[in-house]
Order: sequence, then C-alpha cells, then structure tokens
Amino acid sequence: MLNRLTIRNFALIESLEIEFGPGLNVLTGETGAGKSIILESLLGALGGRVSPDAIRAGSDSSTLIAELDGQTCMREIRSTGRTTARLDGESVAVARVREMAASRIEFVAQGEQHDMFQAGHSLRVLDQWGGHDLRAAKEAFEEQFRKVREMERTLAALTTDERERERRIAALQFEVHEIAEADIHPGEDEELSARKQRLVNVERLIESAGIALSALDGGMDMEGTGAIAAVHAAADEVTRLSL
Repeated sequence: MLNRLTIRNFALIESLEIEFGPGLNVLTGETGAGKSIILESLLGALGGRVSPDAIRAGSDSSTLIAELDGQTCMREIRSTGRTTARLDGESVAVARVREMAASRIEFVAQGEQHDMFQAGHSLRVLDQWGGHDLRAAKEAFEEQFRKVREMERTLAALTTDERERERRIAALQFEVHEIAEADIHPGEDEELSARKQRLVNVERLIESAGIALSALDGGMDMEGTGAIAAVHAAADEVTRLSL
C-alpha cells in the first residue's frame, strides 16, 4: 500500500507531505483545490511521464517521493528536461520503477467504470474472484483447448497433403500420356536437330539450287568451253547442297 507521498516544487505545491493509513483513504476538495496535482505527482514518482512545465515557477527542479510498504521511489525532474529515478536510494532506469509500481498500484481514471460492461474485463474479475481452484481449472481447460487446436491444424495439414498428392499424380499421368502419344523413338532427337538445321539453312539451299539450275540452263550448248564451265558450276552448287 501507499504509506507516504512527498511533493516538492511541483506545479503550485512548494512542499507537501501526505501520510496514508490502512484501509480507505479519501482526498476531497472543491474543483481547483489540487487533487489532480497530487495524483499527477504520484504518477510521476512511480515512473509516469512528467513534463518540465510541471516544475513550480522559480524552481530548477521538482522532487517526488512515494513510499510503498518499505520501498521508496524518488523522481527528480529538472528544468532541462532530464529526470532521475531512484529506488531505495539506488539510481535506476525509470522503466524499472514503472514496472515495479505496476504490480503494486492501479490507477483508475474517471469513466473507466464502463470497463465493467466489457466481457473481457468481467471475465478477468471473475477469474480473480474464483481463486486458485478456478485458476487451475482454467489453465487445464486452456491446455486441452491448445491440444485440440493443434490436432485440428495437423488434420488440416494432412488433408492438404493428400489433395496435393492427388494433384501431383494427375499431373504426372497427363505427362506420361503426352509422352506416349508423341511416339518418341531412340535417335529421334538427333533427327530433329538435323531437320532443324536444314530448315535454318533453307534459304541457302534454295539459293544454291537456283544457281545450279541456272548454270545447267545456260550450258545446253555443248560447243566450246561454256558448257563445261556451266556443268562444273552446277556440280559445285549440288555439292554445297549435299553438305
């Protein structure tokens, strides 16, 4: 529980020390009396965000000290924006003070009572009320639920694997059918390569055949050397065609 709160040079407060007793403690006062300042100083002492603007006018720093069941949290806020946090006199990170305080003090702002109408909040309250037995039963149920979810994921994975296997089998059967329909025989790849090469050279073949035919047409006159030359030219082109 909160035993004492000390405030120095924070907002409008120059120096204030409040002691809290066991049971219910209530701070009352009219609007503007400073209740929110006290709450903000407690938040600051326990690691909450505090602006340098909260330092009392004319001061260079503010000091906030909260004593919780034997533990002392101190926070110093300087006008430069730097802050220092101490836990039982030891300099520590602000996050460490905030983490410690989170398990010791709960802040509830105005309007947060509406959380009671939310199912999740009500269940958490019910779990706390149920104590150890209910908590043990809840943990056992959660473990069984986790196992069921894991089995559902495993079953879904097996179903997916079976469908994938069937799809793969159908694809392979189609490929086998296509290969059988193609009626491929040994050496066919060499034949196809040769045919491809001839088709690539078809323009050259047509040109060579045209030259040979022209040579023969021009060599019908067997007199003189013209005919011999024409025959030799045609023979050369025919040789090129056979390559």
